[in-house]
Amino acid sequence: MDKETGDMWSGGQARKLAKVPPHQKKKKYTPPANDKYSIFIQSTSYNRVLVPPQRFLYERTTPSIVAFTKDGKLLVGGPAKHQHVTNPKRTFYRVKGLMRRKKSELPSAILQNISFPVTAGKNGEAIIQMDDKEFYPSKWREITSCNFQL
Repeated sequence: MDKETGDMWSGGQARKLAKVPPHQKKKKYTPPANDKYSIFIQSTSYNRVLVPPQRFLYERTTPSIVAFTKDGKLLVGGPAKHQHVTNPKRTFYRVKGLMRRKKSELPSAILQNISFPVTAGKNGEAIIQMDDKEFYPSKWREITSCNFQL
């Protein structure tokens, strides 16, 4: 509370609360008919509440990052992104820039900004190497999509 003006707002500037006309008061909310993941609670004394499922709570999109743990487990999305700090050689990202390109055609900016080795295959196509395994960027969508469970 401001001592000079007796005002509750910070900065000493009084804000006048205007009365809301009756036609602009709370409008009744109706949830969508196909909304399966939320609970709406509404009454005169409470606001509505949306409770999403736990798996959708923090992330709305999945990063296109794939990682392999040392014991061979496949991680996709957020968990793979978190592993990038501790295991950069087994974390793969920006693979879309390598698709359908030869290693000789790749810009040096792409090769400098990735932490995993890229070699040339039989036809000069860019191949991602991890230990003794080779991954073709064109097959990358199959690797990432097999891990999703809805």
